[in-house]
Order: sequence, then C-alpha cells, then structure tokens
Amino acid sequence: MDDNKKLELILNFLKEILTSFWFWLGLAVLVILIIIVIRHKSDISHFLRNFRLKGKNFDLYPENHGKQEEELPKKEELAKEEVKEEEQTEAQKVEEPKTLEEWRMEMIFSTFDKNQTRADEAFQKMQELNADPVSRKKDEILYLKFSHTAGKTDAIQRIKAFLTDAEVEYKANIALGFCYANSEDFENSTKFC
Repeated sequence: MDDNKKLELILNFLKEILTSFWFWLGLAVLVILIIIVIRHKSDISHFLRNFRLKGKNFDLYPENHGKQEEELPKKEELAKEEVKEEEQTEAQKVEEPKTLEEWRMEMIFSTFDKNQTRADEAFQKMQELNADPVSRKKDEILYLKFSHTAGKTDAIQRIKAFLTDAEVEYKANIALGFCYANSEDFENSTKFC
C-alpha cells in the first residue's frame, strides 16, 4: 500500500471513532472516574491501607493494622460522647420564641412536625401577643389551614365560618382551597382558589 491509502485508512478510522457513541460514552465514564478518584483519594487510600484478602492474611501495611483497630473503638467512643455533649448544649440553646412572627413560625413548623400540642401552644401565644382583631382572624385561619395538614379534621368547618366575614373572606377562600387540595378533593378545591 502506498502512503496515501494508509493515510486515508487512518483518517477514516479516526473519523469512525470520533463519531461513535461508544467512544464518547467511554470517554465520559473515564473522566467521571478520574474526578471521583481525585475527590475521594483520602477515602481510597484509607481503604487500601485496611485492605485484606479473604482467606489470606494479606495486609498492605501489617505493622499499622493492629494499632488502627485498637484506636478505632476509642475514636468512636469519643465521637459519640462529643455528639451527646453537642446535643445537650443545643437543647439548652433552644429558646422560646419571643415575637409574634417567631411564634407564627413555631406554629407552622410544629404542624409540619405533626406536633399538634406545640402548634396549639404557639397559636395561643400568638393570640395573646396580637392585639389587632383582623390580624388575629388571619392568624386563626393560618392555624386552621396548617392544622388541617397535620390531621385536624374540624379545620375546614371552622374556616368556613370565616367566609361571612368580609375582612378575611379572601384568606378563608384561599385556605379552604389549600385544605381541599391537601385532601385531594380537587373538585371542591377549585371552588375556593
């Protein structure tokens, strides 16, 4: 074969490789593997240090292995003690909400956590702190809306009582639409949204 044919064959071969799906897929996998190895090289080196073949006592670093096994339970115990201490200090750091907005957020998050007693307590504190009658009605609608999400079944009937009050009628309609949608009663939901 002459040089032109060889060159033409090489160019055709390269063209086929570069337009091949499998070539690009393999290249992408190779790049991803390189990135993973670079990001997790410390984990990989730790794994290789503790590597043992099953059935054989092959150890890459036999002089360090026994020491690491002894140190590991000690480190785990220390870590558990530190976590317990952190949890205790975090529990002590948690403060009661002080402002109306903080109590409002506490009520909402309590209903998300399905802690209805805490939500009821937060709602009572909200009512105590709020002097505006319209705002109190809006807060009650908000409370009922999220209480329905947490499973309080009488919330819809109590929200419907606000439909006759022009000051909060819009909020009551939106809350009813939300409650019906949450109950997957989409037919009734569309009447109120």
